[in-house]
Amino acid sequence: RQQLHAINVDSEHELHAIDRISRQLQIPVRICLRVEPNVKAATHEGLMTAFRAKSGVDLADAERICRQTLDMPYVTLCGLHMHVGDQVPDAEPFAAATRVLVECARNLEAVLGLRFDMINVGGGIPTPYRYASDRGLGGPDNMQPQIGADEFAAAVIREVHAWRDDIEICIEPGRKVVGSAAVLLTRMVTAKDKTLLREDGSVEGRVRWCMLDAGFNAIPDYKDWYFYVYNASRIADSHQQAVKLGGPLCDGGDYFRHGPLGEQFLLPSDSSVGDVLAFLDVGAYQLENQTVYNAQPRSAAVLIDTAGRYRLVRRQETFSDMLLLENGLQ
Repeated sequence: RQQLHAINVDSEHELHAIDRISRQLQIPVRICLRVEPNVKAATHEGLMTAFRAKSGVDLADAERICRQTLDMPYVTLCGLHMHVGDQVPDAEPFAAATRVLVECARNLEAVLGLRFDMINVGGGIPTPYRYASDRGLGGPDNMQPQIGADEFAAAVIREVHAWRDDIEICIEPGRKVVGSAAVLLTRMVTAKDKTLLREDGSVEGRVRWCMLDAGFNAIPDYKDWYFYVYNASRIADSHQQAVKLGGPLCDGGDYFRHGPLGEQFLLPSDSSVGDVLAFLDVGAYQLENQTVYNAQPRSAAVLIDTAGRYRLVRRQETFSDMLLLENGLQ
């Protein structure tokens, strides 16, 4: 029953559910209808949320759906919502989508006799997983964005204020807030040298494989994400030896794809089994998306505050934890 600022409504079905519940509870609720602006963004296909996506309603259906709120006694339509995508590397898609959202809002105000008090432009402000100074190989373009929060804000505010400057602009920065707030610590459990062969059997070279106790069970974004990795046990040593990093799983694809040298990462030449490696910038979605693939327990989490104090906020799973949902196996 706590008052919410607004609920983003993604479908007509959701709107009717909110109407029904608000009548039962006799509690007023503010909503924003999410529309799809049909604007592409230069990010990974699975991260685009404003073009041929599952979210939002068609622009052509917005008036019909919004008109229904006029007969809902506890529901107030306070604005519109959108989300362009995640890790969008440039500002133009935000500006283009905001123009569409503003035009839709302008038309709805006119035909429905409403006056919106907020507009929610979503998130997508990119986290710089690959720093601007890095000119190495590998990594999708959206890992090395050309904009930050200031450029995002300027693009959005310019378009909204061209319409109205007295309306609240809401954003959902999500990944930008937490992306760089965490590191993953993993231990090197084995290492080996292997020969790289071409299809004709000739030798291309040699590669050093360092196997870790964390793979795509611990970092689900292993295929499409760029990571900086450092040997925390030898952090002061020069990181110049090219290695490949693999995880503990039986899956042949359980290795990390995007590092400073394409599929290779740089570690100190004397790195050895038992060393602890640190993956940077894993604060967004990694912990939540971990799995127990191959009976690998999900990670513990330690919180370090601004005074340098630390405490365990989530313990590591045990084998017994993983069996809790298996009937008769505890």
